Amino acid sequence: MKLKSLFILLISGVLLATASGCSKDDDNDNPQPQQPDGNSNGLAFLKVGNEWIYDYTAVDATGIVKYKILSKENNGYFKVNWFMGGDFEVFWHEADGAFSFMSEGQGGLNLILYKKDCKVGDSWTIKAVDDNQTEVTATNKVTSVGESVTTTAGTFNNCVKVHYTTSEDTKLHMNFYVHPQFGIVKMDGVGIMEIDHIPTYFPFQYVLKSKNF
Repeated sequence: MKLKSLFILLISGVLLATASGCSKDDDNDNPQPQQPDGNSNGLAFLKVGNEWIYDYTAVDATGIVKYKILSKENNGYFKVNWFMGGDFEVFWHEADGAFSFMSEGQGGLNLILYKKDCKVGDSWTIKAVDDNQTEVTATNKVTSVGESVTTTAGTFNNCVKVHYTTSEDTKLHMNFYVHPQFGIVKMDGVGIMEIDHIPTYFPFQYVLKSKNF
């Protein structure tokens, strides 16, 4: 699958790929089973029942996007309801304080977005093969750990800013602003769509409107 497609799926909270790699030793090749207790072992915002509602803006379109944690599965996976004009089931993952917003689910691949006590320069990578059998890379990299983000839901200090890029198309990118206690409070970047078969780039953003915790 092309990483242009991965980028669009990334916006939805879903990641599909064919091989993985990581620039740090954060992956565990043999994760130990965990008993589902409804909570994360290391991150406060990963708790069953937690819900985030975002105002979504892209081109001339606006709307509401929701994420709600439905259940905790084995091996650190969380089943999440994603609403964007309809309801979809996606998965998040947490292991040793490392949070993956993009996951295939049990036995699949995870691209780490944020890790507890991460530092500027930390990065995590997924590798995939495109239709031409060329290896391409998607990367999340920490660019700041002291961001202040103001939203309708409030002002969040000391947010970690993570920059997503793909080697397949350098025009595509995305920024995540993650608060250690409340999770993702803002997302913005540049996406792509086809108009009359012509690729067109556009800015978009998700800004936290409310949360229930």
